[in-house]
Amino acid sequence: DCINYIGNNLPCGICSMHYKKNNMINSGDIFHKNGLITKIWEIHNNLNKSRNIDPSSIDVLDTYKKIKFSNVKENFIKKNVKKL
Repeated sequence: DCINYIGNNLPCGICSMHYKKNNMINSGDIFHKNGLITKIWEIHNNLNKSRNIDPSSIDVLDTYKKIKFSNVKENFIKKNVKKL
C-alpha cells in the first residue's frame, strides 16, 4: 500500500530501516484520517526515542493541516522514482 511504500523508501536510510524493522502500518488497523496521522506521529517519536532525540508534541501536527496528502505523495514519487 501507499503508506508502507513511502515508509520503506524514506530519503533518510536510518529512518527507512527503522520503519521497515519496527513500524509497518497495517492499513486494516487505520479507520480514519486522524488515526493515520496519529500513527505516523507515533512512528516519528519512536524513531526519535531510539536516537535519544526528544519526542515531538502532537501539536507539531498542526503545521501540516493545510497540506494535501495527494500533493505530498506525488512530490515524493517524483523525487524518488529514480531510486526505484
